[in-house]
Amino acid sequence: MKQVQKSDLYVKILYIVIFAALFLIFGYANKILFFRQSHWYEYIEGERIKYYSDINMYIDLAQGKEVDYAYTYPLYFKFSRLLMIFCDANNAVALAVLILNMLCVPVLTVFFWKSVGKTDNILYKIAALGLPYMMLLSSMLWMPGGNVPYGIEHRYLGVFTPNPWHNQTYFAARPFTIIAFLFFLRMICHYEEKADVRDYIIFSVTLLLATMTKPSFTIVLGSAALMFMLVRLVFHRFKTIKNTFFFGLTFIPTIINLCIQYSGIFGNNREDAEEGIRFAVLEIWSHYSKNISLSLALALAFPIIVLLFNLRAFIENRPYRFAWEFLLAGTLEFMFLKETGERSGHANFCWGYMYGIFFIFLISAGLLVRNTAEKKNRIPALAIQWAVLFSHVICGCIYFVYLLKGGNYSSF
Repeated sequence: MKQVQKSDLYVKILYIVIFAALFLIFGYANKILFFRQSHWYEYIEGERIKYYSDINMYIDLAQGKEVDYAYTYPLYFKFSRLLMIFCDANNAVALAVLILNMLCVPVLTVFFWKSVGKTDNILYKIAALGLPYMMLLSSMLWMPGGNVPYGIEHRYLGVFTPNPWHNQTYFAARPFTIIAFLFFLRMICHYEEKADVRDYIIFSVTLLLATMTKPSFTIVLGSAALMFMLVRLVFHRFKTIKNTFFFGLTFIPTIINLCIQYSGIFGNNREDAEEGIRFAVLEIWSHYSKNISLSLALALAFPIIVLLFNLRAFIENRPYRFAWEFLLAGTLEFMFLKETGERSGHANFCWGYMYGIFFIFLISAGLLVRNTAEKKNRIPALAIQWAVLFSHVICGCIYFVYLLKGGNYSSF
């Protein structure tokens, strides 16, 4: 008995050491990139390298300065201002996004740990410790040797990635979006039968925090959730309208916050207010890619492969199916909507699409891990799915190193 207890202790220590090592390595790499971006320039081997990102405006906002565009989602900037007690604005903005992005790691670790299940296989548990970093490093695929296929001018622009390293508000919001999304998936499995007040509160609070950091995720989730609940209501012939109503109340704080945010951007109370949003079929996306179908394939190869081997799960697994619905909502919004006025060329609806890519990657990876641990797919099928996922991760690591060396995301 003592020998078994000692063995279990050694295994737990092994897990802790692996988690700590991976966390520190990934955190250090993130720190280098974010801090180099926040100072715009860095001298590497005597050469002055410029780092391209959106962080310069965030530094001004953290200091309370006027910028060219309205940013009405204040959480990241206020957190940065708080950190300015200890350091200057450049370092505070970088440190803020570093802290927030690293919060994703323990959340994702818990998710994959649960996906593995109650297996005693140490290798599966170790894999669960590594998978969060695979999600946080994955990118779009591209052709070997840097060749760009027909209709695609760049490997990033027009194809897009679940990890757009140049946009700090995307990463600042992500820990809140992950918690909100995972709790939403948990709630849609039982909200028609019972209301879990604890889950409702956690979801409502984290969704509000995500919206106050970057509202792109919320816009997609809100539209996908509305369609999901309406379809379920019709399916049950409106017998679940009471529980659906209570579930919908969790969105109220966020809806109020969104109304305040967008009145500041598109409202008439400012002389420089933007004009609004209108339909524009593929107008923005086609500016960046002349082959949108191939762009979708390069961005979504892994979840598509997982779907092909798990069609039954798509039919039977409600959270997995909703992850695809969420991606569809983000894709359609990017395809058919655009901002007007000065923001018209910014392609801001692509952020919702990239959140969709990230979460379909996450849920597909969770399904793949579970299928591997429970041997629900044959070995050749599992090998193909894992190979495609590793391809995305390898491309993502190359992309990250490219940015780390001062590469320009817009010309990658």
